[in-house]
Amino acid sequence: HRSQTDIVIYDENQNSPLHRELSAYVYLIEVVYAAIEVKGTIQQKDIGKTLEDIKKIRRLAKHKWYVKFGSKEKVAGEQGRPVVSTEGFQKKLSPRTYLFAYDTTAWRTIDSFKRYLKNSLIKNGKAHLHGAVVLSKGWFVYQEPYEEEVALQSFTDNALLRFIHKLTYDIQSVPMHPMSLDKYFGITYGVS
Repeated sequence: HRSQTDIVIYDENQNSPLHRELSAYVYLIEVVYAAIEVKGTIQQKDIGKTLEDIKKIRRLAKHKWYVKFGSKEKVAGEQGRPVVSTEGFQKKLSPRTYLFAYDTTAWRTIDSFKRYLKNSLIKNGKAHLHGAVVLSKGWFVYQEPYEEEVALQSFTDNALLRFIHKLTYDIQSVPMHPMSLDKYFGITYGVS
């Protein structure tokens, strides 16, 4: 699943991008905390594409593999010596996903924007929008987690501050571990 995201917030303490260029990086899903789509002026046609991209990210997250390092005793002769051992495990929590727009001419009120987002999220079914901001209007909308039906909260004050606060809060809730490249490359080095 190849997809491009405007801004990726990723872990560089325990992991790194797979490839770096001046204009683009390539990330494995395991290292991604959040993905942000950025639009100058957002239109109705942009919402469907953005939600499709979010759906792809969420689908990829179901295949995330990490590794835990530990030690075990390796018996050689009569002496046990500790050696590094690894254990692969999955975490299927999806990265947090956002939409950041500077302006819109497609909606006159936050209620019409919220209604359109809600209908689009219902139609898409597999996307989750952790936050959407329209900076020039001062709008901030986010989707409530774990609801039976799509539920959105909206605000018309402090949109940028609300966006940053929600983003910071949300990425702190994503546990991060060293990624397991074994699952991608099928290479092991004598460790379990």
